Amino acid sequence: MKYQKIIQAKDNLDSLIEAKTDELVELRYKSECISQTLKFMSGCDVTPHEAGRGDDNGERKKPVRGLSNEVIDILGVDNISHTANEIFECLSQDFKHCTINSLSGLLTLMIQNGKLGRIKQGRVFHYFINKEA
Repeated sequence: MKYQKIIQAKDNLDSLIEAKTDELVELRYKSECISQTLKFMSGCDVTPHEAGRGDDNGERKKPVRGLSNEVIDILGVDNISHTANEIFECLSQDFKHCTINSLSGLLTLMIQNGKLGRIKQGRVFHYFINKEA
């Protein structure tokens, strides 16, 4: 009986450590996802160019096409919705650094910004240009 409270405290501590370990694993996963998205986004033109920044005197040397512009172009060709895999196949030639996971993250950001919409057909999401935006 004397050690019962100590054993119970140890069990409580063990269950608390297990719960925190699960949270830590989830946080590490989220951190890795964010790192991958940031790595991917470093190759995209997500912000407009501001004149006077850098040594180009406000002029671009050549036009830069970002991945988001390419996605819009792909979806605008035939005006029908496409899956992420279909879009990825079109992009894989020009954007070698692009993975299906990074494309999925970009599509999500474009939906949140109102540029795209998505509908679920069967088990897959289909993406389309949001005409209301």
